[in-house]
Amino acid sequence: MKRVSPRGWLAFGLAASAVGWALALVAASFVAPAYQDSECGPGGNCTSSSATLFAVNGWWVVELLGGVALVTTLAFWALHRRCATESQTAATVATSCIVLLTAFSWLTGFSIGFFVFPVVLLLTASAVLVPTSGRAGPS
Repeated sequence: MKRVSPRGWLAFGLAASAVGWALALVAASFVAPAYQDSECGPGGNCTSSSATLFAVNGWWVVELLGGVALVTTLAFWALHRRCATESQTAATVATSCIVLLTAFSWLTGFSIGFFVFPVVLLLTASAVLVPTSGRAGPS
């Protein structure tokens, strides 16, 4: 059994944080106010309201964020396999997931992509730190 270095634990923590962030985005789509509106009527009576992503966009946005969480979880698993077994296939899967999430983040721009970009950063940092070829420490 391979001993895990502090660098390996940091890589694990960053990837786990990415999964946590992605899952928090799914939960936030139901509860966090994403849209605000205000109206002022005659006599200076003003009202304001807010709505969640789900309330405005429906289930498709939840499914989209669920897909982000699924791809993030797959990247986490692949990074773990890369660290544990030095699998080149796992490295390819992790890299593909990170590239896919990066493209998604850029394509969706300053809307939902802005909130997905931290997932990309966390996974990228984790991928850079994943120990391989004996860098994890003695067996």
